[in-house]
Amino acid sequence: MTDASPDRKMRILFVDDEPRVIQGLRRLLHRHRDRWEMIFVTAPADAVALIGNESFDVVVSDMRMPEMNGAELLRQVMKISPQTIRIILSGQSEASSIMESVGPSHQFLSKPCDPEVLESCILRAQKLRAQLENPTLLGIIGKLESIPTLPSLYAELVDALDRERPIAEIGEIVGRDIGMTIRILQLVNSSYFGIARRIESPAQGVSILGTETFQSLVLATKVFEAFEGGERAFIDQVARHSERTAVYARAICQHEKAGSVVTNQAVLAAFLHDLGWMALATASPDLLNQLRTENILLSCDDAVERQVLGTTHGEIGAYLLGIWGIPDQIVETVAWHSAPRLSQVPEFGPLAIVHFAQVCARVNLSDVECVEDLGEQGLDLLYLEAAGLLDSAGHWLERCAAVPLEENARG
Repeated sequence: MTDASPDRKMRILFVDDEPRVIQGLRRLLHRHRDRWEMIFVTAPADAVALIGNESFDVVVSDMRMPEMNGAELLRQVMKISPQTIRIILSGQSEASSIMESVGPSHQFLSKPCDPEVLESCILRAQKLRAQLENPTLLGIIGKLESIPTLPSLYAELVDALDRERPIAEIGEIVGRDIGMTIRILQLVNSSYFGIARRIESPAQGVSILGTETFQSLVLATKVFEAFEGGERAFIDQVARHSERTAVYARAICQHEKAGSVVTNQAVLAAFLHDLGWMALATASPDLLNQLRTENILLSCDDAVERQVLGTTHGEIGAYLLGIWGIPDQIVETVAWHSAPRLSQVPEFGPLAIVHFAQVCARVNLSDVECVEDLGEQGLDLLYLEAAGLLDSAGHWLERCAAVPLEENARG
């Protein structure tokens, strides 16, 4: 892997079989030549050869090419250089092609592509790469095509589609599963669908896609697949903790009468905050077993995790969410949910809410007498004090303790 330091030029490979498109990209991106090293090729086979011999941070490929389409090319890239971020360009009339490229692509951009959108996508990739420099982990999680779905929810979803249930009911099922939630948000927040605002509700995302497109995703492309690995019990444990954290995050937002924007962001980030653990369980059961042996799993001790992994489960989850195009507020909250002081912005918002909620979700609240007791379980009292939230946190604790745990967090 190439050096991830901010001073190094990003190496980007552009692939399109149309010479005029390549010429247009050269012209549009010429002003970035001082910070990006850009290579342009018209033959997918040449791109594969380059990837096999050189290191690239990003590959941007057209979808429709006669020799090898973009999805096939990016799948090759994923095998040869899994740490490389993979972006597909596809025309609005090629819905079936987008479905084909869902697995190997991190981002889907519409063609013709707005230069500012492409530039923003690459700059975001550069920022994320600088934050997660462990080459081993980049190689491991770079092979992830998705986060598998819990088998019970996958069966429930297929049954609902078979019975032609209302789209709202289907969206509610999707919103209860971490893997399905991420995939839907990845799709609807891509420039391919041209939606002006950021979508942070999986149910809303399903509604935007529509029944026909969503059914094609599930049944034809099999973008959702049930988790069948040996870490099933661990995945279930993470899922239950995530659901409980989202329940508490919603309760806090209701107590504070937070607006819909803050509430949606906080509940979604709470639901996704332990994505890093699920990613490791999916991509590297051996590494997960090592962490289990060393009693690190679910410790929420960033210092210990960083000593062993060179990073934290929060940063792993944030990296994946970032390259999959999930909104920045969610990415940042997931990154710092165990150590909010790293954000350097002490305030009431999704991060403070999720940090508090995930600590509550790890303990038996009936045994907790005051907020200070949660400090022994990892609650950052200094952060809450700096944000002026210590008094409020006492009320949050009371509210969370009163919430029935069977309540649906995504409702």
